[in-house]
Amino acid sequence: MAANRQQLGDNVVTQGIRTGSIDSILARQKEMIWDLVCLLEMEKRLIKATGEPLNPRYLRDHLERRYLDSEDRGVETGFFLHSFESCVLGSGPLPFPC
Repeated sequence: MAANRQQLGDNVVTQGIRTGSIDSILARQKEMIWDLVCLLEMEKRLIKATGEPLNPRYLRDHLERRYLDSEDRGVETGFFLHSFESCVLGSGPLPFPC
């Protein structure tokens, strides 16, 4: 999605998702991903589609936008990291089962 936002524009992608008019997004995915699926190795497909190799920053950005308040964004430790550490390390009770 980050590559779609860079190529098509953030407003086009956001508005398309809001209105359900995603033809431009699907057309770009067809051109850059689906048409090439059998022709290129995974890393080459990823670079062709996004312009860069696998980058976990986009997943982190997505999770921060979705689950953190604006004042919490960019914080290295938060509820999810603390909960994960508690579950794995057994350092405290959690409000949910591990």
